[in-house]
Amino acid sequence: MSRRCALCGKKSMVAVMRKKLRATKYNPTGKKRKYPNLQWVVLPAHPGDKDPGKRVKACAQCIKTLNKVRTKKTRSQRLKKRLELEQARKEKQNQKNTKPVKAVKAKVKEAKKTKDVKAKKPKEKPKSKTKKRGVV
Repeated sequence: MSRRCALCGKKSMVAVMRKKLRATKYNPTGKKRKYPNLQWVVLPAHPGDKDPGKRVKACAQCIKTLNKVRTKKTRSQRLKKRLELEQARKEKQNQKNTKPVKAVKAKVKEAKKTKDVKAKKPKEKPKSKTKKRGVV
């Protein structure tokens, strides 16, 4: 079993370590091998996979992105979802517009007939509440 990520191919790398002596002086302390953070993970099943739910070793970065990625829907699933949304939208519009139109029109006619037409009087200006001061 290799120490390699099955998803991105990340593998071990060699790093040169240095120990600081003074301001700009370093002592080389040799090379050190660094390994990726590999974890066992079960891959999500996609339609058309030969072996869904396969266990693989993946690095921590790939595991984080796996949690973010949604499974792709097929074209027929997307169309089906779109049709459902359109039907729901139409039903909402029908519920709003189901008020009986004839009853509304009849009420409007009755209101016009019973309305008393009064002659409009011009509005009077309100008197000011401040007292006028006379010259003393």
